[in-house]
Amino acid sequence: MRPDADAKIVDGEIVIRLSLDTMVFAAEKFPGLEEYDEETDRILPPVITDREAFAKELVRLLNAESEDGSTLVTNMFDAGFLAAAEDGAKGIAFPGDEDYPESSSAEE
Repeated sequence: MRPDADAKIVDGEIVIRLSLDTMVFAAEKFPGLEEYDEETDRILPPVITDREAFAKELVRLLNAESEDGSTLVTNMFDAGFLAAAEDGAKGIAFPGDEDYPESSSAEE
């Protein structure tokens, strides 16, 4: 893992970290934000002019709730749960698995 963008378990919590330097680099290199300039026939990237201001806006939007209460962060975790399960992650059981318990923690 890169030390400036990673996920770790710290004191019983999943902690995701992205350094502001990496945020700036990634945003400026993200193809989805590039624009084509017809006059120069060049693809122009955005430029982060105030990293702290952009970071605050990013965090606000990451935590903004949609009508169903989901956020970009919860959507990321949902995608991660699915990817982990499809990858054969340890520590999860499905109905029909021999280690599937009689009751789940969701039922308690």
